[in-house]
Amino acid sequence: MKLSTLLPLIPAVSCTISFSKWHAPLPGDLRSPCPALNALANHYIIPHNGRNLTVPLLVEAFKASMNISPDFTTFVATAALPLAPDGGASGQFSLQDISVHGRQDGMEHDGSLSREDYDVSGDATRFSPRVFREFLSYFGGKEEVTLKLAARARW
Repeated sequence: MKLSTLLPLIPAVSCTISFSKWHAPLPGDLRSPCPALNALANHYIIPHNGRNLTVPLLVEAFKASMNISPDFTTFVATAALPLAPDGGASGQFSLQDISVHGRQDGMEHDGSLSREDYDVSGDATRFSPRVFREFLSYFGGKEEVTLKLAARARW
């Protein structure tokens, strides 16, 4: 596996969507602790502003971009709906809505490869160059990494 496939922090799988369009979040755009969702937003595969996410939208985006099963995406996205301010009544939520910590109905996302854990910084949504450099340091500059090396870096 090439290290460059790990840099977007998404699995290296067959992809029918182009990841060539990218832009950092603009003022007012929302992001989450989940690097995969943030990557999809930054690449305009889901709404760049991080708002108005629906289960069908995410099912299609994850299937087309990362070949993630519709069943898994439906399970996770449906669990995010109650975190919206309206409790999911509209069928929509935002990336900010899922940035919860310590709620029984929330989904923790500690252990990111590119963000501080909430308990460390109080904000698990901002990219941390220090955390990401530490992750990349395990590869020793290699262009090709084995599954064992990737697992060690992740651990």
